[in-house]
Amino acid sequence: MPESRTLGRLVAEHATNRGDAEALVFGDSRLTYAQLLNAVRRTAKGFLALGVQRGDRIAAWLPNSAEWVVVDLAAAAIGCVFVGLNTWYTAPELEHAMRDSGASVLVVTSRFRRHDYESEFARLRADATAGDGAVVGGLPALAHVVSFTDGFPGATTSMADLRAAGDGLDDDRWWAAIDAVQPEDPANLLYTSGSTARPKGVVLVHHGLIENGFSIGSRQHFRPDDRVWFGTPLFFSFGCANGLMATLSHGAALVLQDDLTPAAVVETMRTEKCTVYYASGNVTMALLDMPDLDASSLSLRTGLVSGSATVRAVVEKLGITEACNLYGLTETYGNCTVTDASEPLDVRATCNGTALPGNEIRIVDPDTGRVLGPEEEGEIQVRGYVTPGYYNDPERNAVTFTEDGFFKTSDLGFIDRAGQLHWISRLDDMIKTSGINVAPAEVEEVLDREPRIRRSYVVGLPDESRGAIVAAFIEFEDGQEMTLEEVREHCAGSLSSYKLPRLIEAISYDQVPFTPTGKVRKKSFRENFLARTAAGS
Repeated sequence: MPESRTLGRLVAEHATNRGDAEALVFGDSRLTYAQLLNAVRRTAKGFLALGVQRGDRIAAWLPNSAEWVVVDLAAAAIGCVFVGLNTWYTAPELEHAMRDSGASVLVVTSRFRRHDYESEFARLRADATAGDGAVVGGLPALAHVVSFTDGFPGATTSMADLRAAGDGLDDDRWWAAIDAVQPEDPANLLYTSGSTARPKGVVLVHHGLIENGFSIGSRQHFRPDDRVWFGTPLFFSFGCANGLMATLSHGAALVLQDDLTPAAVVETMRTEKCTVYYASGNVTMALLDMPDLDASSLSLRTGLVSGSATVRAVVEKLGITEACNLYGLTETYGNCTVTDASEPLDVRATCNGTALPGNEIRIVDPDTGRVLGPEEEGEIQVRGYVTPGYYNDPERNAVTFTEDGFFKTSDLGFIDRAGQLHWISRLDDMIKTSGINVAPAEVEEVLDREPRIRRSYVVGLPDESRGAIVAAFIEFEDGQEMTLEEVREHCAGSLSSYKLPRLIEAISYDQVPFTPTGKVRKKSFRENFLARTAAGS
């Protein structure tokens, strides 16, 4: 493990010990660790020239890029809190995150793919109440808008001018700011997806990012000469708290990519000789669906994926022989369990791993609070590398943490007798049919064994007599189909009768509802089906 326990010192440590090693690749941009430190130093000094102080929040509304990583590390290096904003935000969502975080600096670019940041920012300024001298009325804390592109409406300075101003500061200011940062200081403030409520700000601290990130990489058997292919949003905790920190803490190279079409992904992994795989679920699905993928041309060895069927598929089709399963949330620094890369595939494909060093995991009866034993199902609770709390939300903190410091995940699972965690589902995703609980993941695992089924998505649909029924939305292999009776017959040998689907619907891949961070949004299957049936009644 590196000696450093703050992010600025971590980059400086690698620059000193292995400055010529490649740290970051993005398109034509290549930075060694020495060059990364220089880019971070110049940007951080620019922020200091703006007058930011330790503890100030610096937000970035940027797509995956070398600049995103540099701004993140620069802000944290001088004791500011980096706020990575969702690239899919609209003006109201941006306004909430900026208001809630109290960010004094916003770093932006003009657009990313179909997302026009200039228009959304202009809309935010137009919708906001005017304020005395404020950059955006209604956001009194926002003092500076720093743009990577010229002519951004509302920008107060450009990144080029900010760095030039920083170049005028003595390096002693930079080192003094780095030395003032403590391992327990907040480094990141990430806003969760917020599918049922406003996104909530999750605070992550320096030493937690480094130490837990190192453990995540160690479970995958990271090496300093590894090259990590990275195809997940950096603003997502799987990105900046997991993949980025696993890479940086081990001094490996991060290969970023913004064109995530399968052919472009494979070409980058091949030409960059990537050895570690990190991607969102939708990217993995698209790669696995490639009919002519030649895994023998790739150098992939290890990486993180989730789900038993997915682990087996990436081993078989992508050649990632040491692929690891995982469990975690934003609040647990991306992961709190990971299977070990050396464990048998049958282990890595059927559980989510043991607790990472420094973490404790227990299973609790969600109704009584009683701590449960091995093999008993209940709520997963975590203590250790866990957020110190939601930002500016004491009421949520009071109900989310137990008196003895465990974080309530609202996830259902159990720990087996070997200490391995098994995630089952979100507590609110459980299907209660005729008073009996059914875990969607269990039914999906059985369905996905059928050769004619490519993938399945199981949800509960309301039913007057049973309360809910098990429904399966199924992607069939090309040219294949099954009747409900055939699906039930396939499942009957492995599942109790009450777990068998009572409704199936064939879907195509482009009908699968993904969140902006690449997760399947199960709730949308239910909502869309009910909306369609209501319209037809």
